[in-house]
Amino acid sequence: MPSQYENRTEPAYESVMNSLVRPEMANNPHILSWWISAHDDLIKEAMNRWEWYWYFYVKDEVLARTDPATIERWIKEDPACQRGIGKGAWYNVLQYFAYARAEKIGLSKLVRPGKWKTCPLCNVRFLESSLPEPLARRMGVQRLDYCAPCLATRILQSTGNDQLSPEEVKSYLHQLSSILESIPHQGFGEGEDDILFLDDDKRLAVLRLFSRKPRTRLVKKLFNSWLQALIEAEVLEDGTRNAGRGTMCIAKDGHICYSLGEKTIDDFPSDHGVQHTKEPHYPDSNYRADFGINGFLVEYFGLVGEPSYDRKTNSKLALAKETGVNVVAIYPKDLVNHERLTRLLLSV
Repeated sequence: MPSQYENRTEPAYESVMNSLVRPEMANNPHILSWWISAHDDLIKEAMNRWEWYWYFYVKDEVLARTDPATIERWIKEDPACQRGIGKGAWYNVLQYFAYARAEKIGLSKLVRPGKWKTCPLCNVRFLESSLPEPLARRMGVQRLDYCAPCLATRILQSTGNDQLSPEEVKSYLHQLSSILESIPHQGFGEGEDDILFLDDDKRLAVLRLFSRKPRTRLVKKLFNSWLQALIEAEVLEDGTRNAGRGTMCIAKDGHICYSLGEKTIDDFPSDHGVQHTKEPHYPDSNYRADFGINGFLVEYFGLVGEPSYDRKTNSKLALAKETGVNVVAIYPKDLVNHERLTRLLLSV
């Protein structure tokens, strides 16, 4: 494990950034020629949102809100962009400039000191700002309640135990499903947003259970597929499972669906030989759509009318409009209209 993931007592990047960034980097004339006060405001916004990790993200915000032609001209004219290794050297130049500028104009003081906490998993004290950014991103910057050494063995990719028996794997899957009250997808816990939105109690229960997590490759070795493991663990007994919001079941192509309506939609393109994906991300967001077909996102709004569900629906549709993504919305009434379903799903 890299040493930064074993750290509990020091800010994860402070010493590294201080060694890389020199004060004179804030005086880069090639950047200052186009840098305006609005860019300083982006630094403040990033600090407010991302705290100690702000400089990982502010450069993307700067690029998004600056004329691309200006950025292209800067990259060509600034000698600093040509000195680094690889095509992304200019990216570091911008990051280091932002860090140095924040120091120069006094914005760094806006970032609060990290708090000392006690990790519920190992009962050892740790500094919340000691977590490496990949862990902080998965946990949420405002919810850094677990230390890096505990998290690194549980939620990073390719973590888990290769020595578990089939019975131990089945027990794990059954318990995980019970905690989540839903069907865990393959490799659950290693995705960036898998535990991001879990409430505190579920998050703690899941992280404790992850100490017995099997590696995905072990599951495939023992059961041939994640799906078969779920069935043998009686999580998907007879291919279905009753849940509070619908019947979880398996589509014809093996996708796990969370309602019979979702299965109907999943089976439709399969029956017509149309390629489709399950749960693609919205751009630059943790939101997922139900399906992706030919570059469109497909959403099944099966619980329309429920206030909390409608709020999430509206947020998704607003995000799609903001990012220019085309969303095909399907409602329960559409499922019984074959002609309409054909038009919605096969004409995208």
